[in-house]
Amino acid sequence: MAASSRFPAVIAGAGVLAATAAVVGGLSYWYLRRYAQDLDEGFDEENSRLEDTIESHVLVLGLSGAGKTAFIDSLTNSNRSSNRELRPTDGFNVISLQTPKGTINIKEIGGGKEQRKYWTKYIEDTDLLIYVVDAADEPRIGESKDVLHVLLNDERLQEVPTVILANKQDIPSAESAEQLRELLNLNIIPPKKHEIRVIASSIPPHGVQTVGVDETQRIIRQLCKK
Repeated sequence: MAASSRFPAVIAGAGVLAATAAVVGGLSYWYLRRYAQDLDEGFDEENSRLEDTIESHVLVLGLSGAGKTAFIDSLTNSNRSSNRELRPTDGFNVISLQTPKGTINIKEIGGGKEQRKYWTKYIEDTDLLIYVVDAADEPRIGESKDVLHVLLNDERLQEVPTVILANKQDIPSAESAEQLRELLNLNIIPPKKHEIRVIASSIPPHGVQTVGVDETQRIIRQLCKK
């Protein structure tokens, strides 16, 4: 899916990044029309439209080095094949995608052991969980499984749709999406409790070509409809 335009970060500091991005195919820019009518009438009209919009919340988690930052960058960077250096997230990053029906706020939180202590503070009101796994890091897949199951057993995430990115598929030793589903022991999760989709992904700078991002964007649009 090609994007007509992207915006870089507009606020950065203390590990916090806020950005506004546009994605063609549903994640298009929403412009406020305030100059077509008299100023007062235009103000009233736009206030009414703002009240009717939907705000959805997507949480992006995973162990350190899984590729979360690269995934977030792929949503806002038009040059997805770029090999520019990305720094791991120490705190959290936030981007807001404007859609015709409202705003989708996507928050990524660092996956180091210290950062993981704060995950539970941000899972309230989550509409979609995206969990990124380094499918080529076999020694840590077990740890990733344990961390994931703790999340899925949290009552605040019950019935929250979950997308698992089997990342770094460009590496020959990477587990496939189906293999990772088994290794993460997802068969024990009742379908009524969680709708889980596993998507194979390869995202620069690790991958030469972006794979899985467009499909994930489509799921974000579908599952964030209230």
